[in-house]
Amino acid sequence: MAKCEIIIVKYGLPELEAECVSSVEEHTQDVEYVLTAHDNYEADEGLSKVWNDLIRASDAEYICLLNNDTRVEAAWLSRLLECFEEDDKLGAVGPMTNKSTGPQGNCRKFQTKHKRLMVVKYPLVGFCIVFPKSVWEEIGGFDEEFELYGEDSDFCMEVQEHGYTTAIRTDVFIFHHGMSSTPIAEARGKDILALKKKAKELFISKWHTPERMAVAQAAIAKKTQTGSAAQANRAANADRAKQVAKAIQRSAAQKRADAKFNALKAAMAPPGTGGNK
Repeated sequence: MAKCEIIIVKYGLPELEAECVSSVEEHTQDVEYVLTAHDNYEADEGLSKVWNDLIRASDAEYICLLNNDTRVEAAWLSRLLECFEEDDKLGAVGPMTNKSTGPQGNCRKFQTKHKRLMVVKYPLVGFCIVFPKSVWEEIGGFDEEFELYGEDSDFCMEVQEHGYTTAIRTDVFIFHHGMSSTPIAEARGKDILALKKKAKELFISKWHTPERMAVAQAAIAKKTQTGSAAQANRAANADRAKQVAKAIQRSAAQKRADAKFNALKAAMAPPGTGGNK
């Protein structure tokens, strides 16, 4: 049994897809893996369904979903997989990239400012996501109502809903061309804006329910109260520190004044008295 199955869904981009597969074969030398490059151009099925079918047929311990327009670097997969050895509550992990407005964007400064495994509360971007197959089974797979957009965000929300964390490995970078399949989908008559709107509405209806919003607002209120208390404590500590500093300054000034006074007193004393009488 392979440790990880890498799944690439092809969609009519032969040059980019060949580049992607070649980079995987070149830079995945330190992990026992299986590479599945599934051609979805003719069938043109929903991405969630394709992923579910391929994952269901896999006997690997871990699954890596990799976009067909990406390019990986050395040791990328081994570093992502070792995250699960460091955190047994980790449900999904992704790398850094060049096409993301969030922390997964090309910000290698995170390597020095944060731990290499940065837990995040929001969904990972689906250009590359790694997770145990057991987690996928536990949450029931990808929601196939999401046809082309939103399936990655929904999956990560389910991962967190089931008590797992999602994280970014900040020292792994994968280049992503981004939106490469969109022109093909549009040429085949797909209304991209309508699909995005549908995904957004579905995501909101599923995750932004009144009950969930109430819980979120309560958490925000609690955090705000905690933050206000902490801010008050910091202000009080700062005031105490200023008072101590002023007391030290007064003490030092008094000592200097006493020293000057004693020196002046000694200078004005009659000879032979030592200035102490």
